[in-house]
Amino acid sequence: MFRATEKASIGIWKLENNNLADIGGVLKYVHTEIIVEHQLNPSRNARKYNVDVIGHWLFMVKNTAELLATPKMTMDKDFGPYCAYDVGRSTNPSTDEKLRAHGDWVGAQTQQDDPRIEVDVDMWWYSLGGFCPNLEFADKGTHDAPNAQCFRYKDDPSMVIAGGLCSHGEFAPTGKLGCVYTYSDPQTVTVDQLSGLLSVDGGGRR
Repeated sequence: MFRATEKASIGIWKLENNNLADIGGVLKYVHTEIIVEHQLNPSRNARKYNVDVIGHWLFMVKNTAELLATPKMTMDKDFGPYCAYDVGRSTNPSTDEKLRAHGDWVGAQTQQDDPRIEVDVDMWWYSLGGFCPNLEFADKGTHDAPNAQCFRYKDDPSMVIAGGLCSHGEFAPTGKLGCVYTYSDPQTVTVDQLSGLLSVDGGGRR
């Protein structure tokens, strides 16, 4: 999976309660959300959201058998529904009951029908379920001391939604609540490199 982001954030934060993409999906995001020249201040010295790199991680995903056995909760066979996250919080109220009922999952959403970009390859965005998905990062608390407003599992109200990232040393996801995905260390490429900007002669400097 890939993410267009600020290089300073790579490797600092856990990848949970967040959105990523395949290579087509991340390039679509850059073209339609980041490089929007007519909407930006011409005197700026950074891209929107300070995006300067594309990060790449190898993921292993195994959503729960319960989720995959629920037809309304599956997308492209192995994934759940896509959840949009902003600063760590799920932003679509229609997913609230799904989060309580199914806990954490890796979701997917096709970007193939966006009229702003026409290509003949698949484009996907992904969502990574995380700890306390209904609150922003700063408000969640910790696993040991969660905010009282954190969503809890519908079938076990004593437990706050733990998040899908395996966090007890598992090499591969177990497909149980709390461990539906793992990921590798990141690799990055700068947007300047990708666009060819660094090969342009800027009057004595690249």
